Amino acid sequence: MKLQSDNNSSDDNDSPKYSICPNCKDKFPSNSFASHTIECYRNSSKCKVCGEIVKKSYKKAHLELWRSKQKVKEVIQKDNDIEIIKILDHGLNPNFKFDEENYSIMN
Repeated sequence: MKLQSDNNSSDDNDSPKYSICPNCKDKFPSNSFASHTIECYRNSSKCKVCGEIVKKSYKKAHLELWRSKQKVKEVIQKDNDIEIIKILDHGLNPNFKFDEENYSIMN
């Protein structure tokens, strides 16, 4: 695993050095980088569908959010094909019907 480093100033040895976490892609001071990386991989994972870094304890809620009627309704109203594909890839049944409108995501 290659770690990326970013120095604020190559001339100033007192300036903090940063590394980018290979899991969440956030920048952290090099002196706390190892502990962050261990914690990040232990407690978080990248959603294979949308790429969002999700706490493992929040994974179920993340999927429920993408499958919620409100989310589906918003995406359909915006006519956003890419988001509709993401919703389906997050596991929404393509024959999902809205109660009040009586149409599916595929209409």
